[in-house]
Amino acid sequence: MSRIGKLPIKLGDKTKAVIAGKKVNFEGPKGKLSVNLPAKVKVEIKDGNVLVVREDDSREARSLHGLARTILANASEEGHLYGSVTARDVARELAGEGLEVDPRCIQLDEPIKEVGNYKVKVRLHAEVECEVKVWVVKGDDSYDTTKRSSASAGTDEDTDEDERGS
Repeated sequence: MSRIGKLPIKLGDKTKAVIAGKKVNFEGPKGKLSVNLPAKVKVEIKDGNVLVVREDDSREARSLHGLARTILANASEEGHLYGSVTARDVARELAGEGLEVDPRCIQLDEPIKEVGNYKVKVRLHAEVECEVKVWVVKGDDSYDTTKRSSASAGTDEDTDEDERGS
């Protein structure tokens, strides 16, 4: 659900979405998914499309706007990954958004080895650099966006202690 304020998400013919308060339940041929929404986000379903929008124009709501990717990883109960998330994994997630980025452009000092919130720099050119929010979550947990909403509410100057930069 990284399309806050962007284009709607088209539901497949065999996929159903049901909004229940701050939770959206999806059911399709590949299984079920429940997504808990951050406080400042609402979802609407119109004509087979899911539209994710901000409830207001507050600083917290604006911080949720833009490109963010969630990577599911196998992890221990303590949050240590079995393996790691590398620049290649981040590039693959960006490709899912239609952005072809060479893994060498992704600025990771070292592979990500713990569950958490990260800001990853992407250097597309010597003068063009951007930042992508990456949330690494334990693969067998239900996908809960409320855990990350407080960490993403900060600015570049103030980062949550759970947020790790590269």
